[in-house]
Amino acid sequence: MLEKYGLNGRFPVAALAKKEETLHMLDREPIVLKRSGRLLVHARDEAHRFVNKYHRKRRGKKALLDPLEEIEGLGAKKIQSLLRHFGGRNGIDYASIDELMKVPGIGRSMARKIYEHFNG
Repeated sequence: MLEKYGLNGRFPVAALAKKEETLHMLDREPIVLKRSGRLLVHARDEAHRFVNKYHRKRRGKKALLDPLEEIEGLGAKKIQSLLRHFGGRNGIDYASIDELMKVPGIGRSMARKIYEHFNG
């Protein structure tokens, strides 16, 4: 990656192995970190904690999204119309294109998008 952006050799880069707690640098022998000098280990662990928390939060938000919200051009009002018309999500999942078009504001192209979203 450093070579790709012309940064190779411009600054030192190190990698910290997790289990052995060793520091690896290009063209050098690995350095085993002493118990007393654990600043790098703590920095690595904190970075991992931060990234993992972010990904869990992001996954959690995605899980809460209604699959209808993933369909481009389908806003809150049309989603409400669909839910009212079909009495819930299951009705929408199994509706034909013609049935979807009976919902006010849902034309043929949007009905096709909805149908294909749930039926591949």
